[in-house]
Amino acid sequence: MNKASLFITMVSLFGLIVFMPPSNKAWLQMMEEWVKADLTSTESPLSSGERPKPIAKPKTPPVTAKPDPKPDDEQPNPGKQQGVALTVIHKNGSAYIKLAEVKRHLPIKGRVDLRSGKMTLTYREARLELVRNIAVMNLNGIYAPLKEPPLIEESEVFIPVSILQEVFGQSLNIEGGKTIWIADEDAVPAFAQQPDLPNFSVKGMIRYLSFVEKPLKGAHVSTRASHLPGAPRTYRNGVHEGLDWYSYGTGTRIDRNTPVYSIADGVVVRADHDYREMTTPEREALLAKGAENDGQTPEDILDRMRGRSVWIQHDKGLMARYVHLDRIDPHVRVGQKIKAGDIIGYVGNSGTSDGAKGNDEGLHLHLDLFLYGEWFWKQYSLKERRMILEGVFN
Repeated sequence: MNKASLFITMVSLFGLIVFMPPSNKAWLQMMEEWVKADLTSTESPLSSGERPKPIAKPKTPPVTAKPDPKPDDEQPNPGKQQGVALTVIHKNGSAYIKLAEVKRHLPIKGRVDLRSGKMTLTYREARLELVRNIAVMNLNGIYAPLKEPPLIEESEVFIPVSILQEVFGQSLNIEGGKTIWIADEDAVPAFAQQPDLPNFSVKGMIRYLSFVEKPLKGAHVSTRASHLPGAPRTYRNGVHEGLDWYSYGTGTRIDRNTPVYSIADGVVVRADHDYREMTTPEREALLAKGAENDGQTPEDILDRMRGRSVWIQHDKGLMARYVHLDRIDPHVRVGQKIKAGDIIGYVGNSGTSDGAKGNDEGLHLHLDLFLYGEWFWKQYSLKERRMILEGVFN
């Protein structure tokens, strides 16, 4: 509608207001609505023959205040997950969790040999080796004590909750009787990588181990080949891992009062003060399990055959196991720092057939040596092993 038409319409409306009866004023109100609509439309509602519809006002979206950005220390951590309730199992007074459940929440890879009892867990650069029923871990070649040993029951692997907390740095909270864990990859410490096993010549290995002292005063390396590392055995997976120190072959008298000395400075990672000697039937039953396992003695059974032991992590990646002890010095405790030449215990025959019989036969010290968790003797011949041992201890 143009301006002239609008003017005529307004004049007409004025006349109607003056002369129209009161009953028609409702119609006037409708006309006012049409006019208003026409002022905002390109098409007249009268020309279309339709009653005009009121024009809806555009909706204004509600304004919501944006939250203030969180400080850096409160920003969401991509390494964290939502809290999960763990199924914690209590065994022998300690808390355990299934390895399978841990692997669901942390990118840990696990390899378990159910027959031997060996377990290997890897996370980034960390390689953690465990053995069923043994409270010691090998972390990137360095041995350290555990509060509780890992377990395997009915093909299910259980690891102590303390490993989650102390090795992988995880926080667990008990809420209403449930253990809540928020898996945090960033909390896992950065461990030093495991060094490669030194590939030394005979002379090079002698120099490398030059800090080592004799475990028995006045003794020398046994003249018998059967006492050396690598000698054949009917069990122990067919191989003698360490060096035996008997009265015969070592040039000194050995009895239950013969002290065993630490061969170097180090930290005690195991001390079997509470070892209980096996009976002959118990020992034979355990050996029979090895025979059933293709002649491969499971690691935890082999550990029982070592009897009362002290394990010490020495410098330069050297770990020594002092085996078959009669008793351990009461001052030797797990976690204790020890000096070369300190008495750690006394020679015995625990774990052997004579120990099971309760006699004084077969008394000797069995000494195992490992470098960064590896049995390094395999790269040498029997003759070279003797040369190394005599060069170090004689």
